[in-house]
Amino acid sequence: MLKIKTFRSSLLLGFMLSTFLPLILFGYFSYSYLNYKIEEFGKQSNELLAETVATEISSFLRNPLIVLEQVMILLKPERPAVTEIDDILDEIVSESDYLETVYVINAEKHVINIGLDPEYRSVADNYLDLDLSGLSMLKNIEFLQGPYWSNSFLSPVSGKNSIALIYPIDQRRYLIGLINIEHLHSSILERSGRRNTSTIILDENGTPVFHPQLQIVEEQQSFANMIPFRESQIGKFGTHEIELNNVPYLGSTANIAETKWLVVIVQRLADAEKPLQNMTGLFIFAALFSAIVVIILAFRQSQRLLKPLRLFQENIQAVAEGDYQASISRQSHEEFEEVATLFRYMAAAIEKREQLLEINEERLISLLDVHNLKELEENELLEFALEQAVNLTRSEIGYLHIVNDEERNIVNTFWSKDVETFCQRNGFSLEGLKHHGFGRDCIEKRRHLIENTRYRAVHGTLNAVGEAVLRQLNVPIFDGKEMVAVIGVLNKESAYDKTDARQLSLYFNHTWDILQQKRYEQDKSYLAEQLAHAQKLEAIGTLAGGIAHDFNNVLMVIIGNTELARDNIDKPERIQQDLDQIFKGALRARDLVNQILAFSRNNAEGLKPLDIKPIVKEALKLLRSSIPANIVITQDIGTESYPVVSEPDKINQLIMNLCTNAYQSMEGKDGTLSINLHYVKLKHDLFNRGKKVAAAGEYMRLVVGDSGKGIPEQMMNRIFEPYFSTREKGQGTGLGLAVVHGIVKGLKGAITVDSRPGEGSTFFVYLPVAKIETQNEEEVVTGRLPGGSEHILYVDDDEAIAVVNSRILESLGYTVSTFSSSISALAHFSKQPEKYDLIISDITMPEITGDVLARKMLEKRDDIPIILCTGYSERIDELKAEEMGVRELMMKPLTKLDLALTVRKILGFDWKN
Repeated sequence: MLKIKTFRSSLLLGFMLSTFLPLILFGYFSYSYLNYKIEEFGKQSNELLAETVATEISSFLRNPLIVLEQVMILLKPERPAVTEIDDILDEIVSESDYLETVYVINAEKHVINIGLDPEYRSVADNYLDLDLSGLSMLKNIEFLQGPYWSNSFLSPVSGKNSIALIYPIDQRRYLIGLINIEHLHSSILERSGRRNTSTIILDENGTPVFHPQLQIVEEQQSFANMIPFRESQIGKFGTHEIELNNVPYLGSTANIAETKWLVVIVQRLADAEKPLQNMTGLFIFAALFSAIVVIILAFRQSQRLLKPLRLFQENIQAVAEGDYQASISRQSHEEFEEVATLFRYMAAAIEKREQLLEINEERLISLLDVHNLKELEENELLEFALEQAVNLTRSEIGYLHIVNDEERNIVNTFWSKDVETFCQRNGFSLEGLKHHGFGRDCIEKRRHLIENTRYRAVHGTLNAVGEAVLRQLNVPIFDGKEMVAVIGVLNKESAYDKTDARQLSLYFNHTWDILQQKRYEQDKSYLAEQLAHAQKLEAIGTLAGGIAHDFNNVLMVIIGNTELARDNIDKPERIQQDLDQIFKGALRARDLVNQILAFSRNNAEGLKPLDIKPIVKEALKLLRSSIPANIVITQDIGTESYPVVSEPDKINQLIMNLCTNAYQSMEGKDGTLSINLHYVKLKHDLFNRGKKVAAAGEYMRLVVGDSGKGIPEQMMNRIFEPYFSTREKGQGTGLGLAVVHGIVKGLKGAITVDSRPGEGSTFFVYLPVAKIETQNEEEVVTGRLPGGSEHILYVDDDEAIAVVNSRILESLGYTVSTFSSSISALAHFSKQPEKYDLIISDITMPEITGDVLARKMLEKRDDIPIILCTGYSERIDELKAEEMGVRELMMKPLTKLDLALTVRKILGFDWKN
């Protein structure tokens, strides 16, 4: 399909089509009509010519026929003498304009009488008794009943074109008149010549009586098969297309009634159509001339039309490139001027919409920035959002009022960072700007306010501020139906409108939602920590009896062996045994304290791959002393163990809560508590109560079962809700299983329950195996403990601890300076910081704490290695110690092995033998 690429081509084509198409259609219909009319005219003209020729021939032949009829009347009643007949015939020929000779022949076809024109009477004797039987026209004369006309021939008398009229007088005589048709022949040829036609006269047999070519008449060529002749035989006269010598002709026919001859007017079809061809040539010439004129006019008109279009194109290109000030000048035509007006409107609308899109994009980017900066403090987040709001509205400065719950008082105000520069440039202070009461009307009316005229101060004494503030926009911020803040921007270059108000409202309402989400997450995290801490306290309270029992047992071992050692002072081998028992009891007491701290500490050590098998075993040891003796504890800890991503205290708390819940469900009765830990590989997803709880994979499965009273079916969906408990009031907080559920979900695990009333309950905990390679590291210390000769400064406010640990270090070969006052230690170190190779200090001390002391000593000497010791401290952990430059953080109580290995690790393993 042809595609017109340019408007000019389309316009030219349109002009030409609009001209040529009607012209072609008109020409086609005119040609068809003219062809029809010319054909009809030709037919009618030829038919008329044929009728005229037939009439003329009929009129021409009528006179000689009348004359011969009169002669026949004269000769018929009686037979005059031969001489009388010849005289009658001569006289008739002389008086006739047509007859040149009249014969009377007998039955034998011999001339018995003859009448000649005076010009030819001298040869009369040559024709008397002339035998005419050889003439073809006399072959069947004996059967002739009436007059008969012969074909044309050259008269033997005059040598001119003639025809013969044969008339029977009686049965023995026949009258033959030779009629000169030279005049008629000339008239017919003249008529035909004017029309480029030929006249043929055929007898009833189709034999030519007259033809322009006499040879054809003499040869008696038959035209019996010619369509016009055949049609005339059935009475149809008119015009027909015929073909003669392979040339198309038109043949029009007319009948000569007196003779039964047929007049055929023959005309070549090309000659008949010549007027149409002339008309066609004229039409083609006119069409070509019109085409040239149309193309010239179309080209000039297209130039005129394309000129404003090119102007439109240039301006559209300018608008596409961002020049929205492009404008089309006024046009002379109303239609183009209307388009130009619409273009100006379109450019302004596009500019406005692009500005709106740009502002929307900036607002979304700003909201994304605010969302990504949620870790900032609340005030920092609001200050950042305020700066973004100022930029978003293309303003000079801005402010944010935080409103109290009553929506009356402003509890806090933030100003954009350029406010001081704005005040200095306009010659007033920030306090003067604040006193104008920006946003007060917005708080009262609870809707946005736009002021695009100079701001008039509330207090008339500060007119400078009023002159400096050209425009302002104030928008209230709502949390639900409660107004929480007002955001205001000042001095945009152009006027503020509703679009600015909408953008500012959308931006800061979303910002406030992000802020509320941040507050919610903080509150949620805080409440979760409080919940876990409360549950830990509940668990410690539950364990208090068992812990006291174990701790008293440890003290009994220490006290008893100490008394035995004092009694056996003179028996060294017995003292060694007693001291070994005291040392073991002290280590057992230290482990017991660490277990208690693991349950009670608030700070998490961070999730990391952890082998929970030893943690489960240690937790069971602690539980044994807390659970009544009438409850049997069975355990099945598998040999195959893989690490899970967790924290030790979370696993401790998980086991503690499940076991505590288990033995409490037995309500002091005899029963069995079972704990199993095994590696399992789920081949299919795990479902519980129609819901998918764990995907197929590798897990460490912890199973805690009891023989208690079980859980009713209607309560199964609520057992993990906080504060939900099946026990009586005062017998539990209902936090245990809620904390368990939270821990398991936090570790991306799953927990299911199988319980029936009266048959006990079993909890299944699935913890996903960590996808890491584990390494078992063993540190084996053989031979005697490492020592050295370096100088160590030791600080501890407990003199007994300071003395005993200093003596241990000295026994390892070190030089030790001991201080029980952190202030004295710092003063001594400040005088000679290069004297010492290592600092060991307690953290919890009066005057100056250990972490502060370490920081001050590092300020004096930044390369001094420091070890901090603590029995329990919330002030510092290993990460904080490393960040402040402390090399090691050690937990009390310290053994000689701990001190020896740690000190040597810090100072380097190049100790003396």
